[in-house]
Amino acid sequence: MKRFELGASAINGQGLIATTRIAKGAFIGLIKGPVIFKVIMSPEDSLCGPDWIGFRKNHWIDTLPPFKYINHSCAPNCGIRGSRKVHAIRDIVLGEELTLDYAITEIDLNWFLDCTCKSENCRGVVRSIQSLPHATIREYLPYIPTHFQKYAAKG
Repeated sequence: MKRFELGASAINGQGLIATTRIAKGAFIGLIKGPVIFKVIMSPEDSLCGPDWIGFRKNHWIDTLPPFKYINHSCAPNCGIRGSRKVHAIRDIVLGEELTLDYAITEIDLNWFLDCTCKSENCRGVVRSIQSLPHATIREYLPYIPTHFQKYAAKG
């Protein structure tokens, strides 16, 4: 059974909308796309892949649909186990947009994103995983890409 479909997003353009209730911990899908290796040499390089999802230092997935359309939220309902497996980090209701905190997919200290999520705890600007408070990291675990968990631990 398909758990989501592409639809209008209240956050940004199009998003992934739940077509059924999804229980906390449930596997939602696999992020697919070519792997990009890039050594970041400047702040401008930090912003070069707007749809890229990091999974290891200097390695990103140039995300293909459908997860190309998963939007950021500072109050996400999805996370990543391993390097590509999207899971629900809390119960998701029918019609709710699937979201990911983009901070868990980036370790480059120069990377940032102006946030449009409108959640109660919106940070305004999203930065790399090292910027997240320890309480947020604990809340997200184990749904942070495996390699990035060590960067989160350093705070």
